[in-house]
Amino acid sequence: DFFAIPQTDLAVFSSLDQSYFVGTYGINATSGVPTLSAVAPPSSQMTAGEIWKTAGEGANNALSKSSRRVLWGAIRISTPMPNINPMSSFMHFHGSTRAEAPAVVSLPRDLTLLPGSSPPRLAFAFVPELKVLRTNYRHFDAPTAGKLSAFGRALEIVAIFAPVAVQEAPASSPFGISVLVGGTDQRGTDIGYDGTSSSAFLGSLKSPLSLGAAEALRLHIYVDACLIEVIANNQTLLSTQVATPDASFDGLAVFGPVGAQSVEVWGMAGIWRE
Repeated sequence: DFFAIPQTDLAVFSSLDQSYFVGTYGINATSGVPTLSAVAPPSSQMTAGEIWKTAGEGANNALSKSSRRVLWGAIRISTPMPNINPMSSFMHFHGSTRAEAPAVVSLPRDLTLLPGSSPPRLAFAFVPELKVLRTNYRHFDAPTAGKLSAFGRALEIVAIFAPVAVQEAPASSPFGISVLVGGTDQRGTDIGYDGTSSSAFLGSLKSPLSLGAAEALRLHIYVDACLIEVIANNQTLLSTQVATPDASFDGLAVFGPVGAQSVEVWGMAGIWRE
């Protein structure tokens, strides 16, 4: 993919290995060849294996600074799955049904430049249009480790861990939110921050995330039955398919040595009509 970053003089070239280059674009005065002059080393902020593509507004929008850039990814899945199935998907649809590379299309994300980043890095946010799917709002103020009284297999979650909690947490003790909790051992899929590796994680997946001394951890999570997508601090994208024994795995919990500052939870309506 190749596109301008909205409201900036910078452009992005992305490769199939999830790396991207940020630079200035122009025509080389000597050779007459279109050139991207990189101003930052190659970077990667998303799940390995997720191939992505952006779209904009209007004709020939790739290099329009005024065009909104919306990013979609192809989330690799282990096995194909039907669309209309409460064990499979409420909000996603297939991107590829090939047996050798099944994938689903991710939820859309707005793409901008991360404010104050040096060297420049991309920022991500789930598009605000997804809010129309919200139902049954719950708010939890300063919850400590343990289960929350919120349940569901189609959820939007915003969990914030205050800077003081981030700093006080032992580096060797990850913390965060667990989703799709169930079973006799009440375990689920953990999403959070690992101070040892300075990374955000979703299950076994990790992506670098360095938090400043006064920076909170903000996890924006979508749970869609067997699919989970996460944006951490508008910097890191993580997505994966998970397997649960049955639909009773629908709990939500805080885990780790520090509690959250707040957790907001919405149920999500499906996009499919039977």
